[in-house]
Amino acid sequence: MKYCVQKLRQKCIDILTQKIPTSLTDMDAICGMHAKDTTSTADIHFSIINLARETNVPELLPFVFYLCACLPTNDIHDTAILSWKDKAICLAGRDELLKAQRTISFLPFINFKSSPSCRNHPPCVSKIQDRLGVELLSLVWVKVMTLEICGTKILASHVCIYCVENVVSQHQERCKQVWDMLPGMFQLGSWEDIWKMQNN
Repeated sequence: MKYCVQKLRQKCIDILTQKIPTSLTDMDAICGMHAKDTTSTADIHFSIINLARETNVPELLPFVFYLCACLPTNDIHDTAILSWKDKAICLAGRDELLKAQRTISFLPFINFKSSPSCRNHPPCVSKIQDRLGVELLSLVWVKVMTLEICGTKILASHVCIYCVENVVSQHQERCKQVWDMLPGMFQLGSWEDIWKMQNN
């Protein structure tokens, strides 16, 4: 009987991890695959948090908490699905994500520098500062989009291909740094702590 329960539990985990990334590589693939999936709602995110807690599958929590932290504050406050503790974790995690967004993942956009290969005269940095400030920086301060690879459309219409490639490459590397920090932002320790907890 115990073997059957474990087999069923693993099958459920396998299904959930097809939708919920547990690595940054998985996130790019899964989020791209389900970009038009409108069935994923706030209540589903909240329910997955509860399920992961109850069944000791903490590997699901960092990304689902990330999705919840992107929701409007009222959605988190008003839900009856989440415990008060998890509501507090979501809201505190949002503050951590916004801080990481401004100081890590989106810093290459905020402190834009022309690529060494830039062929424009004057370099692209002189063209982008004002425009980027209006179109991107206002978002970075209020909207959680820490792990999204974005800004390229804004850049591409104003700077050369070398500068676009340079800033996006830096941005991707910094998103990896934030991903590694993600569990800690939601009081889950490190990814290593999560694997140990789940395997005990």
